[in-house]
Amino acid sequence: MRWGQHVRNSTSSLSLSAPDEERNAWLEARVIARYLARIAEQPTATSALHSVLAQLELVLEQNSSDWAASWVEVGILETVQNIFSNERLAGDRSSAAAVIRDQLGPRSLSLWRDLDDFWKNSVDDI
Repeated sequence: MRWGQHVRNSTSSLSLSAPDEERNAWLEARVIARYLARIAEQPTATSALHSVLAQLELVLEQNSSDWAASWVEVGILETVQNIFSNERLAGDRSSAAAVIRDQLGPRSLSLWRDLDDFWKNSVDDI
């Protein structure tokens, strides 16, 4: 399932019935995170970045389930943080994760900060 299909298929409650569907959703979250990390440093991709981040916010607004919040927080945002921190430490990335954090909507930003609190540090310090 592609990102656009995630958004088109979202209903008032994001829940998956079959184990394969859930596994695929977590794999797709990693694809979305990698895509965000890739376009975050491309000046020509600003509208694409805004669009994807707006869709994440929409998923959180339209789905009150813990599963949806975990999918965005752990599946996408934490993966983005890991990509940025690992690649910056390796010298493969010049920008900090703040390029994404600063464009998050309020719900996504709250989850981002929850991750910082959980790990007792901020990916932005790396």
